[in-house]
Amino acid sequence: MFDDLKILVVDDDYAIRQLTRRVLTSMTFSVETADSLAGGLDKIQDADMLLLDLRLKNGKGDTLLQRWRDEHRGPIVIMSGYVDRALENELLEGYVDNVLHKPVLPSVLRSVFQRLGKMVLDAKKCSKNAARIDLLTDQLARLQRRVWLLTGAALGLGLAAGLGVDKLSVLLGGI
Repeated sequence: MFDDLKILVVDDDYAIRQLTRRVLTSMTFSVETADSLAGGLDKIQDADMLLLDLRLKNGKGDTLLQRWRDEHRGPIVIMSGYVDRALENELLEGYVDNVLHKPVLPSVLRSVFQRLGKMVLDAKKCSKNAARIDLLTDQLARLQRRVWLLTGAALGLGLAAGLGVDKLSVLLGGI
């Protein structure tokens, strides 16, 4: 179901990255992992969703979070053992879709990404449908221009042939 969606998991804890990868790939997500801020920044461009530990050993996740917000529209999930209620509320009010407190149960991880994955797939479908509508609208406009050109040409030929406007109107369908 989620074959086309990629999640970027950024956490400096190897065991958490591996467990998270296992849970999410079992749901058919494609999962990319990074153990550092630099690694996350290198892999950010291809991801549809971000799962981020805010406190990384070699830098704060805030930098990655800001870049994600600037360049993506996909969901963000924060997973941390150090988030207090005030920070959690601030994150959720701003731009984060979910905050998970470590340790996270696999069932909770599945539930969160099941919901977010469906949301991303629906958004992609809407985007594709909007592109199709734009294409069809352009094609319809071109056809309308052709009809008007042909109608004008027929009217001109009819008048040149000596047909009256009344007869031409009947022939052209009451135009």
